[in-house]
Amino acid sequence: MACTTLFCATGALKKPLFLRRWSIIGRQATTLGKLEHPASDHPGKEADEKEPTIPLVPKRRDPHAVLKALASTVTPLNDPLSFGGRSIADPLAPHNRFEHMEYVRAREAGKNAAKFTIHRWPKMFPKMDSVMEAERVHWNNDEAGLKYLIEQKKTTKAYKLYRKLKEEGVAVSLEAQNGLLGLLAYYGPGNKVVPISVPPGDRLDGEEGDLEKATVEALDQQTPLTEEPPPQTQEPPPPEASAEVNAEGSLEGGSEAGEGAEHAAAVKEKQASKVVWSLENHAEKFFAAMPEKDAESYNALLLGLIKFKEHERAEEVFQAMQAAGFQASLPVYCGMMMGLAESINSMSHWAKAKTLLSQMAKEPVVLPNASIFNSLLAIGARSTNAIERAKKIMFEMAHLKVEPHLTTFVRLLRAYLTQTDGSILYDIVSYLEQHPECLTPKDPQDIYFFPSAMSAAHFLTDADLAMRLKKLAMKDNYLLVQNTNFFLSHYLATVATSGDAEKLKEEYTSLVPRVFLPMEWVYALLFKACERMDSPALALHLWADCMKLRVSITQPVTIGKFCGALSKRIDPSETQPYIEALEQAWRKVDYLKQKPPGLLLSQLIRLHCLTSNIEKANEVFAQFDRQGIPPTFMALSQLLKVYSALKNKEMIVKTFDMMIEQGMMLPTTFVRDICWNSEIDTPTRTRIIAEFNKNQRKAEASKGAALPSDTFPTH
Repeated sequence: MACTTLFCATGALKKPLFLRRWSIIGRQATTLGKLEHPASDHPGKEADEKEPTIPLVPKRRDPHAVLKALASTVTPLNDPLSFGGRSIADPLAPHNRFEHMEYVRAREAGKNAAKFTIHRWPKMFPKMDSVMEAERVHWNNDEAGLKYLIEQKKTTKAYKLYRKLKEEGVAVSLEAQNGLLGLLAYYGPGNKVVPISVPPGDRLDGEEGDLEKATVEALDQQTPLTEEPPPQTQEPPPPEASAEVNAEGSLEGGSEAGEGAEHAAAVKEKQASKVVWSLENHAEKFFAAMPEKDAESYNALLLGLIKFKEHERAEEVFQAMQAAGFQASLPVYCGMMMGLAESINSMSHWAKAKTLLSQMAKEPVVLPNASIFNSLLAIGARSTNAIERAKKIMFEMAHLKVEPHLTTFVRLLRAYLTQTDGSILYDIVSYLEQHPECLTPKDPQDIYFFPSAMSAAHFLTDADLAMRLKKLAMKDNYLLVQNTNFFLSHYLATVATSGDAEKLKEEYTSLVPRVFLPMEWVYALLFKACERMDSPALALHLWADCMKLRVSITQPVTIGKFCGALSKRIDPSETQPYIEALEQAWRKVDYLKQKPPGLLLSQLIRLHCLTSNIEKANEVFAQFDRQGIPPTFMALSQLLKVYSALKNKEMIVKTFDMMIEQGMMLPTTFVRDICWNSEIDTPTRTRIIAEFNKNQRKAEASKGAALPSDTFPTH
């Protein structure tokens, strides 16, 4: 396009630019000069022969060019966008629930990115000074300022302010200390970063080496809390904490030079490592140094231990809490129950769960919620009497009038499936149909209900139950956000067990490709269902979709199941589409550099024989010998049928001999009738019958096999 424009712009010149000589050293931009000094408007006057030369000197781009361009467009909004829903200033917010959630998150991320950019380069955006100045909250060096920093999750600054207050002898309330302890425990400054390959139980407490790295260098790891931390020129915020921006407008811990390389290295290291709890971190030190503790102090430390999955240490702190006469909070009990449920040895944790329940019953009583019952169901599901325990848990849940979540039904269903009993799914679906309010997500694990339920319906091979589940799931797309393909794949596989080809085709066409694209294993199951339902036309339709949608077919077994679906009766006048599909499958096998299945060659021979195209049938049959594949009974019987109709004695005898060589068997009366109708001589007929009888005796002696029921297909 650029070349065309350049040629058109210079085409009116007397001496076209593409004929001029270009300098080898330092090419000159003669185009720009020519456009600045065009030819004279007078027809008799020629353009100046001397063109101004502009050397192409590399010019360094201003690194702030993009920011300067944005500065004129960035202005504060008089009516900021609301986050709760749509407003006049936000007319493009989507109506779909999930899309609206993503839209709000993206909008918030963009707003945070804009704040960071304005803070980083404040001089570039003078119009935003008033807005950013209003957001800069200046706190005092007192307890109120400490509480503000804790509320804003400024871990580093809150800890430094606390140390300063302690040095000045200012008394800090237990409430503020508990808030700071919760912040230190949750974000874990002073923990260790270890490779993922290290088992979770192999903690590196007390070890020295390259694997021992502080997650926050600003907070001293080895210095006691009563001493002054070493001076730091730059203090990055703790991991997972919000980024802190200083008064000069630069992000703490960042640098312009080498920022991209350092960030890439940090991301790579984070992906190959994980943070584990350290007994020498700041939360442990802070908790040990507290002169006074209450229930909130223990709760704050326990929640941090639960987050980092340090369940053994959490049990120690919990026991110390009980010994001190304090009662844990409901979130702590929920976290400890979840820890027992997620443990590999949860089968032996039922006694521990009962102990926690007995502790909850002590004064002040902590009533369990749905999360507690969900964890109990998960723990009880790994026992030998899982169903009985699940029933007792659900009865107690109903007695306390605790509303079940979808996660509750997931755990209940798994408890039954451990005993290979999925009958509870019928009761669950009936309950959800009568109580649609339970479909509202209340737990992050709720999104796994419908995939698990559909998998159970597939296990039960109940197509009607699968359709009821699909109707419930489609009421809220959020429930299928992460597992749509899994859910719908098992749905189609379950509908295929109904034996109704019309219903299967209707459901398939309503979903594919508008909603999702099935994987290869789904098509393999559908082809097998078509064979059971005697529906080769549906199998042909599915294969056409596979090729049209470019489904990855990598397993010959899938092609074999497609060929098996074509084994039923086909009208001879409609064989051409089936032949083309089989030849396409053959090319697919060649592309995979594998031998074609014998069933594929047999089906091609059968279809060619239906149209009396014996030449094509013989060409396909020759592939058995070329590919080193033993000929199948179907292929030989189809050829025998055609040769018998043609009364081709030579080919009939040759086909009989190949069947005898492969150890196949035919009834004596059937062989005698073919030989009689084809006028085969008596010695040959006697020899063939004797050889077949010999194969029959060998088969009965070795395996006790009976004569195949489909010895001579009539179609």
